[in-house]
Amino acid sequence: MARRAVPAEKKPRVKYHSITFEVSFLYSLILGIILLIFSGVLYFILFRAVYTELDKELELTATNISSSIYSYLEVRGEEAEPLKFALGKTIEQKEEKRVRWWTKKFEKRWINRVDQMDLSDYYVSFISVNRASVARSPGMPEDMIDLFREQVDLSDPGATTFFSISYSNRKLRVINYPFSYKGEDKYVIQVGVYQEDIIDLIFNWLTSVMISIPVILLLTSFIGSLFVRRILKPVEETATIARRISREDLSARVKTQNVYKEVKYLIDDFNDMIDRLERSFKHIEEFSAHVAHELKTPLTIIKGETELAMLEERSVDEYKRAMQVNLEEVEKMLRIINDLLLLTKLDYQPEVFLFETVEFGGYLNEILNQSKFLAQKKDIQITTHWLDQPVDIEADKVHLRRLFFNILDNAIKFTPPQGTIDIRVELDDHRIVTSIKDSGPGIPPDEVQKIFDRFFRCANSSERGYGLGLSIAQSIAHLHQGRIQVESELGAGTVFHIILPVIPS
Repeated sequence: MARRAVPAEKKPRVKYHSITFEVSFLYSLILGIILLIFSGVLYFILFRAVYTELDKELELTATNISSSIYSYLEVRGEEAEPLKFALGKTIEQKEEKRVRWWTKKFEKRWINRVDQMDLSDYYVSFISVNRASVARSPGMPEDMIDLFREQVDLSDPGATTFFSISYSNRKLRVINYPFSYKGEDKYVIQVGVYQEDIIDLIFNWLTSVMISIPVILLLTSFIGSLFVRRILKPVEETATIARRISREDLSARVKTQNVYKEVKYLIDDFNDMIDRLERSFKHIEEFSAHVAHELKTPLTIIKGETELAMLEERSVDEYKRAMQVNLEEVEKMLRIINDLLLLTKLDYQPEVFLFETVEFGGYLNEILNQSKFLAQKKDIQITTHWLDQPVDIEADKVHLRRLFFNILDNAIKFTPPQGTIDIRVELDDHRIVTSIKDSGPGIPPDEVQKIFDRFFRCANSSERGYGLGLSIAQSIAHLHQGRIQVESELGAGTVFHIILPVIPS
């Protein structure tokens, strides 16, 4: 039956789900909010400043009109005729010709001063406190005058006030400026001007802001994306290196020159991880080769003995001998497999071990008594040097016993008959150090650092073994927060220092 084709899974689009996009967008968003807030504050300040200046200009104009009228009345007296003439000339801009005393020098000078005061852009209304119109600018509509008069505060006509009104869809700014005549009569000078110039100024400013903000945001977004890409370039290089790495080639590394400090931490950790992976793969390859080699020999022996026994009829004793050889090789393979399982637990399952408080002197003495039977077979003399006071340690008794048995077994194995083994226990800075020295042939200097490697056997060793004992011992020491150190000299023996932490008393 034909296999049904499975549609290829579509890759998710990640264009907008990226650090570059999100950082650039966030940067632009924050900048946009800052610009809008700044523009709003600046608009408010500009609006207030412009209106303040306009109010000052209106007040100055109203003051000039009032001063002009007062300056004429101070000379001509506070009569109706001088006031009417002053209002007509100043506000209504009448071109009357005086033939009597108006032709005096003062009148000409005052009229010239009034003519120099340009009120063509202003609407001026002179009204009484009861809102009766006394004088107004030429061409000022009646309905505009009504709007002006409605803004007079009858309760407080002596106060200078400002207000805005709308006339024919246009805005005017107006001032109420008090004017007193004959010491009792109260009037109000109203001066208004259209706000087009202010509105145009603010509108033009707002238009320029609205145009410039998107341009600025686009520019900053582009520049921000460039910076983010530059920052993330080492990360992309790391990803490229990671894609190139395979089991066959773990030599690639990411360079750390000219990168940011935070990114350097990431690259260093990545390179360290690749170093560990490379060592692990190398170890696995070596481990697999050693396992295959160690298991190949007993399997070959078993196969040979079995084939030999099946070639022809054998006696019962010959069959027993073949079975005995096969049994020994099977037991050897079982020991290798059990030791490998133990190493796996030591490396990856330390939680399965049970720690308890152990008095070290009595514990070690018990192990030593059991090991003396092996030493007696070779007539090896064991000497001991113990501590005077008891010392407690945290230990898994079963596995720590395995550590000391492995070290003692090695010492007995490599010590020649009638040799000596010296065991010394010392306390050194909250650590207990057990030194086991044999009188064997010693270890070559270039092999001292390799003896804890799995399946390693010294070249000058004549003893059979599969090289897992010392590796297991070192792993157990590490599990107990300790370590094993080695000192050796060819022809002078080897010293193993087993260092373990003690429980503070």
